[in-house]
Order: sequence, then structure tokens, then C-alpha cells
Amino acid sequence: MSDDQFLAGERDTALDGWRAIAALLIVFCHCGSDLRRPPFVVFGFSGVHLFFVLSGYLISKPYLACLIAGQPLPSWRRYALRRFTRIYPAFIVALAFYTLMRVAAHLHPPSTASLISHALLVFNWGDRADFFSLNAVMWSLAIEVQFYVILPMAAGIAARVASDNGQRAALMIIIGFVLVGLVSRALEYSTSPFGTVRFRLPFSFLDLFAMGILAGYVELTYGTWLRLQLASRWVLGISAGVSVLALNNWALAGGSFDWFTPPSIQHACLYPIGLCAAFALLLLVLRSRTRHHVPALTSRVAIFLGQISYSVYLYHIAVEYTLLAVAPKRISTWLGGHNFIYGLVSLPLVVVVSYIAYRLVEAPAISWGARLSARSQPIPVTRS
Repeated sequence: MSDDQFLAGERDTALDGWRAIAALLIVFCHCGSDLRRPPFVVFGFSGVHLFFVLSGYLISKPYLACLIAGQPLPSWRRYALRRFTRIYPAFIVALAFYTLMRVAAHLHPPSTASLISHALLVFNWGDRADFFSLNAVMWSLAIEVQFYVILPMAAGIAARVASDNGQRAALMIIIGFVLVGLVSRALEYSTSPFGTVRFRLPFSFLDLFAMGILAGYVELTYGTWLRLQLASRWVLGISAGVSVLALNNWALAGGSFDWFTPPSIQHACLYPIGLCAAFALLLLVLRSRTRHHVPALTSRVAIFLGQISYSVYLYHIAVEYTLLAVAPKRISTWLGGHNFIYGLVSLPLVVVVSYIAYRLVEAPAISWGARLSARSQPIPVTRS
């Protein structure tokens, strides 16, 4: 794709590269491999934060564009159809796979109630012990889908309240999500038993999605100006990178740090939104560039990994577990003690399994959704 096409609003393949980075962070995180050598500290679980920022950015763009232009909001039917076909078919197949895997291996098979709540993607509202019970990454899909429901309602309310000013309506969504997210996370932290999962409600993540929404808002309103400011983009990008490292060093200094069990309410409230703000700033700098090609993000490998990143996210834990389970005890013990090598050995197998899942489930579901939604009135959106 030429630079002219990129500037005209064609699909930005660099976002696939970002998805690849997010997926790789998570794959290595679940192999026990994080970068924890101060000052260079990057937690693998931050890949989830990056996914939230990307979702907030991409899912909100049609709504922001309509609000700012003073146009009717996108069709709920078309929006829901595309979100459903993009997320649910792959999820339900993975749910069936992990259920059968647990039954066959006698690894705490889920109860009927747990299976139903997982299938409906509402298990985060139930028993805390069920949050990670089937697959340690599925919790984020429940949060994601519930965000999909909340966003159009928030956009509808904002459009009514600020019907005479689309930019103000868009800012209302961002500010509202930030306030709700911070308050909800503080309340969950303060009221949840120590040592348990403390953040389960979708409201506790709205401020993280809001950082992606903010990036979309700034791009739509000031993107042309920002493209002309090369020096400013460099300053913003470097500042965002330094912020990521500074926040992770702060988290590491707090003690035994885990995203769901932070050492203090300050870490609970400020670390996630600070990290997502830095990611959103990097995303904005990326989207404001004047050249399409970014070697680290637009290579064939990066684009390929980004395209199958959802399946990578869903199946990498199964592959990693199976690798240790079937390998000779001596090898599995050695891999378990060498986490980075464990990740490197697991990665090719993860990619193969994920590509098969993508071809058999994801790609057909995406095509199906595109065919069905084509019957509806198109919504204005810049392809990303």
C-alpha cells in the first residue's frame, strides 16, 4: 500500500503489528518470562492493557466520528452483528475445547452453572473462584463484550445530553468512563478480600478503554495538525516509552506485584490507567505518522501474528500446558526452570495451533459477519 493510500484512510497494518506485540507479551508472560531488570521493566500482562486500548480506539471510532460530525449514531444491529461474529464463534469453540480438555485430563471440570455463565460471558459477576477457572485469559473477553454493550448506550446518552455539540458529547464519554473506572476500581480494591481477584466488574476497566477512545478523539479532531509536527511526535513517543518503564518500575518497587492483587490502592487506581495512557499516546503517535511502512510493525511476520492474535490469545495456555505435560519429565522440568526458553519453544507450536483455529473458525466467522452486515446501511468509519 502506498503512502497516499495510507493517508487517505486505508487499513493500517501497523495495528496488526501492535496486536502481535500484545499477544507475544501474554504468551511469554504465561511461560513465566517478564522483563524485570530495572530500569527496563515490562510486565507481560500489560499485553492485556494494550488490547484494551486498541479495542477502545477501534470500537469507538465510528461513534466518535458520528458524534463529531453531528450525524446519527451507527446502527446497533450492524454493530452488534459484527462484534458477535468477530468474538463469539471463536470463543465458544475455545470454551468447548477447554471444557473437553479439563474433563479428559480430570483438571477440575466446570460445573453446569459455570459452563452456562462462561457461555453467556457473564462469569465475572459470579464466584471469584470462577474467574480463572476454565482459561486464565477468558476473563478479559467477558470484560470486552460487556464494554461492547456499554459503549453504544453511553454514546446514545451523550448524544442526547449534548445534542448541540458533538465534540462535547465525545468528551463526556471519555470523562465519564475515566471517573467510573477509577471509582469502581477503588471500591473493588477496598471491599474485596485480600489475596483474591479484586477487579471483576466491567466498570473497573472503563477508564482503560477510555484511553483508546481518547486517542481516537484526538486523531479525529487534531490528527491533521499532529501529522505536521514531527518533533512533537518524537517528544510524545519518547515520553510515552519512558512512562511505561517508569510505571512498571514503580509497580515492581511496590513488592510482589500482580495486576489483580496490587500492593496498594494507589497502584490499583493509577498504574493501569497510567499504563494505558502511555499506550494510547504511542498509538496516537503511530497513527499520526506520514509514512505507512514501519519495519517492526508492518513486516509480514508481524502482520501475520497480528491477524491470528485472537486465536493465539485463546489457545496459547493449552499449548504451553500440553508441551510440559507430554515432554519427558527431565525436559519439562528444565523448561519450567528456563522461562524464556520455554516461551521460545512454545511459540512455534502456539502459532501453528492458532493459525489452524483462525482458518477453521475465525476467518469464516469474520466473512459471515461481513456478508450479513453488508445488507445493512454502512457506518462511517476509517478502516484501521
